[in-house]
Amino acid sequence: MNEDGAPDEGAVLNYPGADPPKQPFLLEEVFVASPTNKELVDAHESRQHFNQSIAQHDAAVEKQLRHCQDGGYRVTIKTPGINHESFTDVPLMESAHHPKAEAAALHSLSLTVEVTLAFFDQYLKGEKDSLLNRVHESGSEISLRHYPIGKP
Repeated sequence: MNEDGAPDEGAVLNYPGADPPKQPFLLEEVFVASPTNKELVDAHESRQHFNQSIAQHDAAVEKQLRHCQDGGYRVTIKTPGINHESFTDVPLMESAHHPKAEAAALHSLSLTVEVTLAFFDQYLKGEKDSLLNRVHESGSEISLRHYPIGKP
């Protein structure tokens, strides 16, 4: 499992001579909106270079997940305020005296926990009716792509 930490070369760290994962794999990530033109100018990056970098990264992730020997999932969570730290309790602790921020942090964390538990329930407990099989019922906050067993 990888919770929002996909390195440049894909969802799984590439070690020389390493095989793809032999067990089911879950990549959980947060939706990140494309930067504005002003943000790109401030970062001294062209739109073309940015788009090319994203396309290369997505291609690497797709290739790795297609080669997981026991299948895999790519789950993207899109909800206001979610970010890399939302996979931890840090935002929840930092918002303790701010009810709106606390509610948003709790919601983000609950979505990440829901996906993680669904993955474990399906593959460790053998439950067939997990969120991973009915994510379309969850609304637009969670999008999922399933990669069948070892089908490159």
